[in-house]
Parts: sequence; structure tokens; C-alpha cells
Amino acid sequence: METPAGPLLEQIRSAGAASAAATVQAARAEAERIRADAQEYAARHRAATLAAHERHATAALARIGAETTQRVGLATLTARAEALERVFTAAGRRLATLATHPALDELLARAIAEAITYLPAGKVTIRCAGAVAGRVPGALEAIGRAGDTVLTDERIPIGVVIESGDGTVAVNATFARRLEREWPRLATEFARRLAGGAP
Repeated sequence: METPAGPLLEQIRSAGAASAAATVQAARAEAERIRADAQEYAARHRAATLAAHERHATAALARIGAETTQRVGLATLTARAEALERVFTAAGRRLATLATHPALDELLARAIAEAITYLPAGKVTIRCAGAVAGRVPGALEAIGRAGDTVLTDERIPIGVVIESGDGTVAVNATFARRLEREWPRLATEFARRLAGGAP
């Protein structure tokens, strides 16, 4: 004979089984959610780490590129400066050969005529090395200054130094001084040519 408690126990057992199944299902769902969250977090962390590494690598490459460009630029400027120094040193040595150059009379005449414009009116004294002293009278005659005095001074490089009659004002018209004055312009021109500009 079935007791009255039987259906009640069955109902309790059935409800317990259903509750346990629901609990298991909820636990599984929660575990799946936790796993998905963990995977999403790991993916975000990997992406952030990769992005940080990429930014670091990009910054490092940019820094290395800038440093390399700076070093190359400095090396290029140094090489150009050395080349310019060699050019002007060679030009200075070539000045001594002008003493026998056929065009020296004309060059002297132009240099003297220009220098005289900076002196007071009247007679002047021309000082020059003995190597060019014989050429100066012809240059003076060419510009109508044949009466000016010519004195030999071996301390003076190729060219002349012109003094006012009273000796208070002097103009350096040597070719070395002219080359020195032209240095900035010529340096710019040579630098442009060394950089590959048009001749």
C-alpha cells in the first residue's frame, strides 16, 4: 500500500533534480562567461602590448633615423668644409704664380684704380714685392697715374698696398686680401657645386 508521503517525496526529488540541473546549467553558463571574459581580456592585453611595442619600435626607428641623418649631415658638412679649405689653400699657393702672369698689368691697374677711390685726392705711394714692382709702372700709366711713387716691400704678397700721400690711410689691394674678402661668396658657390648644383 502506497503511503501518502510517496508522491510528496517524488515531487521533492523531482524538484531537487530540476534545481540541481538548473544550478549546473547556470554554473556552466557562468564558467563560459568567465572563460569568454578571460579570452577577451587576454586578446585586449595582447593587442595593447603589441601596440605599445609597435609605438616603441616606431619611436626608436624615428630616433635612429634622425640621429643617422644628423650624423650624415655633419659628416657631409665636415667633408665640404675640408674640401673648401683645400680649394682655398691651393688658391693661395696659386697667387704666387701671378707675378709672371701675362694679365698681371691689367689686374694691377684695376686693383689700384679701385683702391685709390678710398684715398684722399692727390699723389699716392704704391708698395709691392719686388716680383711685381717692374709691372706696377705700366699699370699706373694705364690709369693715368704715372707720377705716383712705387716702393719695394718684400713683406707684401702679390698685389699692392696703396698709401695716401701723407701716409695716414692705406688700402690693402693684394690678391690675398681680395681672396679673403671673396671667401663667403666663393665658399657658397663651391658648396653648391660640391652638393651637385649646376656649374
